[in-house]
Amino acid sequence: VSTIISEYKNVAIIEFIRDAVPVSSRYFLISLMFNLAAVIDTFIMKYYGYIDDIALISFYRNIANMPIMLVYASVISVYLPDLVTQRDLNVRNKLIKKIYLYNMAIYIASVLIIVSAISPLLEIVQKELLKNNLSILAIMLISNAIYIISMVPYSVMYSEGRDRTILISASIYLSILFLMDIILIAQHKAFGAAYATLISTSIYCLYMIYANKKSVHD
Repeated sequence: VSTIISEYKNVAIIEFIRDAVPVSSRYFLISLMFNLAAVIDTFIMKYYGYIDDIALISFYRNIANMPIMLVYASVISVYLPDLVTQRDLNVRNKLIKKIYLYNMAIYIASVLIIVSAISPLLEIVQKELLKNNLSILAIMLISNAIYIISMVPYSVMYSEGRDRTILISASIYLSILFLMDIILIAQHKAFGAAYATLISTSIYCLYMIYANKKSVHD
């Protein structure tokens, strides 16, 4: 009996590894792509010799990303497990709407805090380069607002195990971002990087919404 149980456990472990490794590998690639997307403009600006612009884009990116981290911590990480386990369609739809509303409410509140605090912060920092390029922060906040919207279809697809679609969307995002960075940074430096992110994030968000709706109709 112990031999049968041991063999059953071995088979179960093998089947688990066989099923889990491809999925975990795809999510590892997805994470790698998004991490690369976060720094790719820095490497391109360094290649072009725009050192001051690296500091500029890094400063405003750190500020602009704060609302996203807050949304992840307070909404996505809280409700995503429920979305994964919930199978009732009506309950899922209500949960999706709740995630979307909470995402936007927290993001808007965070942006209002940033808007009210940025001028005093720049006075403390006393860097003319930052003051003269404040509109970069506005572009980044718009980009992140679009990204916040894309979190909803991402969460839905994640809960449904559609890792291949997410991988395709991440590949599209990274490819477009890389292309836009090369084209725009050469001409517009830090502003080019900000606009490249805005363009690629917009396309990524539209694709995520399209892919999610397409699966619903299918």
